Amino acid sequence: MKSRKLEFKTCELVIILLAICIFSTLTGCLVGYKLLTNKTLSKNYSLVDEDLEHFINEYNEIKKNYYGTFDSKKILSNALSAVVNSLGDKYSGKIDLDSNTSDSIKLRGVYTGVGIEIYNDEKLNIIVNSVFKGSPADTSGIKKGDIITKINGENVTGTLTTNLVSKIKSLNNNVFTLEILRDGKYINISTKSDTIELKSVTYKVLEQNNKKIGYINISIFANNTAKQFKEALSKLEDEKIEGLIVDVRDNPGGYLETAIEISDLLLNKDKVIYKTNDGDKIEATYSKGKKDYDNKIVILINNGSASASELLTLSLKENLNAYTVGVTSYGKGTVQEVKKYNNIQYKYTTKLWLSPSGKSINETGIIPDLEVKPDNNGDNQLQSALKQFN
Repeated sequence: MKSRKLEFKTCELVIILLAICIFSTLTGCLVGYKLLTNKTLSKNYSLVDEDLEHFINEYNEIKKNYYGTFDSKKILSNALSAVVNSLGDKYSGKIDLDSNTSDSIKLRGVYTGVGIEIYNDEKLNIIVNSVFKGSPADTSGIKKGDIITKINGENVTGTLTTNLVSKIKSLNNNVFTLEILRDGKYINISTKSDTIELKSVTYKVLEQNNKKIGYINISIFANNTAKQFKEALSKLEDEKIEGLIVDVRDNPGGYLETAIEISDLLLNKDKVIYKTNDGDKIEATYSKGKKDYDNKIVILINNGSASASELLTLSLKENLNAYTVGVTSYGKGTVQEVKKYNNIQYKYTTKLWLSPSGKSINETGIIPDLEVKPDNNGDNQLQSALKQFN
């Protein structure tokens, strides 16, 4: 058989350079290289270490001799997945590209559909796992735990959830009827697919010692959360509030940029929002706001408050002396970079984020100023937060 020349595109080389890190036992396996064209690659093997050279040779040997179809893109995508999944970091890895997962929908802030998250049990029953607030499903009365048995009279028991989602999408926003099994009884509910804005911010006015105290809950830092927070704060200020409670309990985080935008609404220009440490240097991100918020702020946190929630909490605590109530937060103090290659999306940790003063809470969390463990007698943590305005 006639031998082939090395056949590498630039993108293939880059991915293989990454993939070999899994197998290399050397600490500096990728000290330096430059992108090479197909013509010059074979002449520049000296730029890479022996492990990588061996890997490239093996790759090309398989590519040359494999009997079936050699799908380079698929193979290199899988190699890249192996790299990030083998880093030993729980925040690095392949990202599910399914745009209809609950977290993906919440982060987008806009949803087109009925507004339910469903799953198959072991008998392939279709069960409602969650209902998005304000969605058509919510207003129609669909509840978590409902079992969907029919759509427009057609039996769907035994149908995979992915097929059901496709079927609902094919109805093109027309009203349709779901037969639901709930508590042993069958009921029919009319609903439709629609485009809605999901609410990640809720607010209200509370009373404490004849004072009006604003309360804002942030459930996640989505694309539209900062806009919703700004609207909520404006309406609360119209009520002449004398203090503000920001509730980030059970908020897992979200987009870093959203936390920055909310900080901008509360901090004066040039205040440090947070810092990052990439191992070589420490850099600060500054507020672009107009003025410091002049009312007292109390922040509610718990062990479900993570990432962007913790970043916002420390930013307000160190810049505005915000008071924290609850239990120690989760402790996610790292930053991930998200990349996409072919049909996969992946993320990996690139930095440690720090508070404005340079404090890291990674793996330790934020210890509240006032520890209040939750009980079963109402929201005692919120009541404790309100008492700070006496």
